[in-house]
Amino acid sequence: RWRPRRNLRELYVQYERYARGDAMARLDLRNTLVTLALYGGGAAVTAAAKRRGGAALLAPPLLAGSYLGLFVLSARRELDDPRALAWLPAIRVAADLAKLHGFLRAATRPRTSVQARAPRPWSRLGGRHQ
Repeated sequence: RWRPRRNLRELYVQYERYARGDAMARLDLRNTLVTLALYGGGAAVTAAAKRRGGAALLAPPLLAGSYLGLFVLSARRELDDPRALAWLPAIRVAADLAKLHGFLRAATRPRTSVQARAPRPWSRLGGRHQ
């Protein structure tokens, strides 16, 4: 039975386990790879902004704020409490990082002889229903 988690640590563990299981079952890979690309792109933009300095340093927080703002704006219709809305960026980042952690953990784990016959999670970029 699903229940809301009490804190970010419990949420992280929950999503890391979900992602690990999804990777092992080869489910939802496109969404995980999109998340990986978003965070990888954010890291590249941050590195480039640090090298250039000046106004370029505004790009990473503006991009991150835009990404996280999408979730806050969509939740605003359903959440009346501003305190709940204030937590959404932290929850989104924790869930994203946990999903990436779980995926990478499953993708790089040692394989048993039975698993060796099956393709790695990233060998077929299928969605949930493929």
